[in-house]
Amino acid sequence: MFWTPLAVVMLSILVGWTVGGAPTALDIPVKGEFAVERGGALTPEFLALWLGLSLYTAAFIAEVVRSGIASVAAGQSEAAAALGLDRRLEIRLVLMPQALRVIIPPLTNQYLNLTKNSSLAHAVAHDVGADELVQRPRGDQGKVRRMAWTSSAPAA
Repeated sequence: MFWTPLAVVMLSILVGWTVGGAPTALDIPVKGEFAVERGGALTPEFLALWLGLSLYTAAFIAEVVRSGIASVAAGQSEAAAALGLDRRLEIRLVLMPQALRVIIPPLTNQYLNLTKNSSLAHAVAHDVGADELVQRPRGDQGKVRRMAWTSSAPAA
């Protein structure tokens, strides 16, 4: 039952990939005289961005999970032990269901913060200034808007 929807999704992704004109050839790195040529490149800026966002988000998520588990009363563990549950079943059947009600709201906030921070980091990495983020469109877009505005004005 699980494999059929997964196969449909994977097949539709593959069909979309090929129909959309995505590249099918791999760009394999080749050892040049002084450096590696072709292939993918990771810039130091991207690595710093990735490492910083990963560590920052991982620290907050770890704290959210820790506090969620700590919010479950100690009596719940004692009750699970009295029922004869081993530690793995105790966590799976008793602690985590109660901790998840505390974990899910701040975890959702963390994923939203990750989305915002990665967008902001992208703008900073590409040296987009604040004036470029809020300025009016220039060039052809501005001309098209002015033409549309003048053509839709009522005749006097």
